[in-house]
Amino acid sequence: MSDDKIADMKTATIPATEFKAKCLSILDEVDSGSMRVTITKHGRAVATLNPVREQSRSRMDSWKGLAWLARDIVNFHEVLGEDT
Repeated sequence: MSDDKIADMKTATIPATEFKAKCLSILDEVDSGSMRVTITKHGRAVATLNPVREQSRSRMDSWKGLAWLARDIVNFHEVLGEDT
């Protein structure tokens, strides 16, 4: 979901007791992208539920370039070019 769609989305404000009673149906509405919800306690906003933006990369792809395999776990110092 793009930032533009989230900005244009209807926002509902509900007390925590109502959220507790209707939690699963509220989560379904938020997940459908039709609304976001601000939850209040004693009239003060304490949380906002927004739909999760879809990620463009898979979890495996997100690790690309962040780690590499030395292939030699016994002599890894040689692979790294370090003196032991």
